[in-house]
Amino acid sequence: MPAAQTGKSRTTRKTPAVTITARSKTAALPAPAAKVPRPKKKSSPAISESAWREMVATAAYYRAQSRGFLPGSHEQDWLAAEAELKKQLRKA
Repeated sequence: MPAAQTGKSRTTRKTPAVTITARSKTAALPAPAAKVPRPKKKSSPAISESAWREMVATAAYYRAQSRGFLPGSHEQDWLAAEAELKKQLRKA
């Protein structure tokens, strides 16, 4: 059985009513943007991940060969080869 309410009555908090105004027919709407033709970008050919790794490995090998295969620079050879190939692909 519900308990009888005694004492203060419960009140709920009311939010103010929001009025929505309709846009008049004479109100200026923004003009639609004109389509501007964009220059076409040269799309680079898609290179598979395995082909990319092979290309970088080959370029890194030739870099190591040119410095006489001194130890300790294979990571630098790899990163430099990647950067060089990316630069060449952007030019293409």
